[in-house]
Amino acid sequence: MRHFTRRQIHLLAGGALASVGCASTGAGSAALPAGYYEATPAPFPQFGRRPENPGYTLGFSSWSSVIRRYVIDFGPSDRVGLGRPEPEMGSRFARGHASPYRAEGARIPFSLFEESDAQVFAEARAVLEKLADDAPFERVRWSDQLAFWFNLHNAALIEQIALAYPVKRPGGLRVGPQRLPLLDAKLVRVQGTALSLRDIRQEIVYRYWRHPGVLYGFWRGEVGGPSIRRSAFTGSAVNKQLGAAAEEFVNSLRGVRAYGARISISRIYEDAVPFFDDWRTGLRAHLSAFADGDVAELLAGDAPLYFGQYDPTVADLAGGDTGSSSKSPTPTTGIQPSSDLRDLGRVPVGIASQLVAAMEVNRALTMVPGLPEHAGRVLRERARKLVNVRRRTRRRRGIVTIDDLPTAPIE
Repeated sequence: MRHFTRRQIHLLAGGALASVGCASTGAGSAALPAGYYEATPAPFPQFGRRPENPGYTLGFSSWSSVIRRYVIDFGPSDRVGLGRPEPEMGSRFARGHASPYRAEGARIPFSLFEESDAQVFAEARAVLEKLADDAPFERVRWSDQLAFWFNLHNAALIEQIALAYPVKRPGGLRVGPQRLPLLDAKLVRVQGTALSLRDIRQEIVYRYWRHPGVLYGFWRGEVGGPSIRRSAFTGSAVNKQLGAAAEEFVNSLRGVRAYGARISISRIYEDAVPFFDDWRTGLRAHLSAFADGDVAELLAGDAPLYFGQYDPTVADLAGGDTGSSSKSPTPTTGIQPSSDLRDLGRVPVGIASQLVAAMEVNRALTMVPGLPEHAGRVLRERARKLVNVRRRTRRRRGIVTIDDLPTAPIE
């Protein structure tokens, strides 16, 4: 008999965990020193005030209706590393994704984007900004504020990658009239304050929610990072959503992997080092709380942890290699959108969302007109991985006991 526990991350207000510091890893950032928050003043104190008499919640249904149309879920990891892809016929080089964990996580088919798709995300980002402008933040629940920052960050990042595509490594992007690094350009405006992606991560969420669970809410636009969700973060479910994201990531090759006599963990965990007085003990305990199977056994040993892996390639299907200088994809895929996509109103249903809709019906779909061969290869690898996961699941059938834990209020 195998017993499963529904695990949740309980995120308390800043300071309540008696932990310190944070960092900002991924997309070209660098780790911060321990004690950073104790040594530096908060640049945006207006976003760190605990709400008094919180009576307002925020709705993110419009963001959910957008994001579910663009994300291809690759499912749980089977923890089988892939070898180097075979070169294409007539070539000595393999194009596209090549990392051992390229069949994990989730993807956005940027190579099929049209100008209207980038506009969709620009409008979604603007809607989220206006939501904050119209809401009395001093009375918005703390959990809804956290969900807001995740959703706004991810919408703005997708918008920028879509505008710059084709791009192979988002961390190297420079955006805006001043050509600033992606994380440092002021991409959003909230209640009159211009903010960068780094500001949102590092100076707001990491500063006021000092818990490693917040790492899983930020999409980094890169294969090595946590998966992007196919629905919005919401205040009522943010603990469960982050718990599910943590479980997927920790048990993937992107998260934890044996490497000789050591345990290689994702470099995103450099961000969490200052959350702990003793990061080696604290981080191992955090990972162990979400680990299953061989990952749990690996962490139960005494092999030391080190930050050894991260794939900075863009989390798309083509690895940023469209095979053409043109940003316009083939005019049509021949895939008919599902009825729920047609009903979304004025936002046009483009090729990228047609692909996602078709894959909701046929998860094994691999041949799509308009996709380059190396992108189709990734879909075939995904399909084989999903078959392996299903086979393993069937072999493990038995009695499952689920213990429901009470949800601790985030306020």
